[in-house]
Amino acid sequence: MPQELLTDPVDVHARLYELQVSEECLTDAISAGLAAKASCTDNHPANFHGLAMWAEIVRRLRDTLLPQGWTSADCKGLPLVVRGDGLVAIAVASGNEGTGSLEDSVIPSTRHPKGVATMKVVGHNQLLPFEHIPELAQNGAPTSTWLLLHHRKGDEMICELSHPVSMDSSGYVDEWDERIILTATPLDPARMPVLDAPRVESEVVIRRREA
Repeated sequence: MPQELLTDPVDVHARLYELQVSEECLTDAISAGLAAKASCTDNHPANFHGLAMWAEIVRRLRDTLLPQGWTSADCKGLPLVVRGDGLVAIAVASGNEGTGSLEDSVIPSTRHPKGVATMKVVGHNQLLPFEHIPELAQNGAPTSTWLLLHHRKGDEMICELSHPVSMDSSGYVDEWDERIILTATPLDPARMPVLDAPRVESEVVIRRREA
């Protein structure tokens, strides 16, 4: 299936406007994920760094979009943020070295194989734009699910919002009918947001003053 590749900032802005999500919202979530990963230490489990980044990206997306009418959802364990009308959803995944490529011949894939939840939403995407099929509204998956892909290249985090339509036999998402290339996020700790600090409750002790 031919893919539509959007790279021009004007086209990117216009398409994201149609989807009702801003580029700033998406790249801010990536930055928050990077901050979460940077806060990990060697004493965290080895696989927690990537998990922390993924979870924080999801949280920041929800924190930003829910006040705008989006909702949280879960499709067989796949966390989603869903537009208020239910027609668009966004999930988060790390991508391979093809992520963000501006060459039509380079097709990115997810960095890791995905399970039945991703297979479900990708299969659903394959049926679009046949929204008139009643079964599409009965399986619990949003009408159109996009993946916010991210991949480190040098001193930048490359990201794109793309629409998956195929997975290979090993479980990797390897085909997209539309890819929206986003502004790269610099891996500069000074430019990353600070994670929300835990609230510390202070205890105030009041004593009666002696006469």
